[in-house]
Amino acid sequence: MRFAIGKHIVSGKDETVRLFQNLILEYFSHIHPATPVIVYLPIISVVGWRSAEVLAPSSFIIAACAGIVLWTLAEYVIHRVVFHAQPRSRLGRKVHFLVHGIHHAYPRDSTRLVMPPLVSLPLAAAFFVLFKLAFGNFYQPMWIGFILFVFGL
Repeated sequence: MRFAIGKHIVSGKDETVRLFQNLILEYFSHIHPATPVIVYLPIISVVGWRSAEVLAPSSFIIAACAGIVLWTLAEYVIHRVVFHAQPRSRLGRKVHFLVHGIHHAYPRDSTRLVMPPLVSLPLAAAFFVLFKLAFGNFYQPMWIGFILFVFGL
């Protein structure tokens, strides 16, 4: 079943739409929903282990919870300000659709439920560095709390 919302077609089926003419980009825009668990669980485990060697358990838990709270606030602001903006230019509308509009047009597309690692790994690394600069000794558990919710683990 498809129905129009604004200028987008919304599908109620587990179906997809081609986003890229380039076959490689198109291939890597589809991932299995378990991919983030397979990719991030080992990374989170190593970061958690290293952090647990330095912080007391209570500090680790509090910092991880602070990371979850930080993600909740960031997710709200990103959705409110960026993802639901109404770009005016053609390029802006294309980028907006690629980044978030596809999620609304094809909400049941099982191959695009989560962010592909080609995009999420550089973002996770950037947040890791940002957290290291901003949160001192607490950056690792805060990053873990943040990342657990970012990638839906």
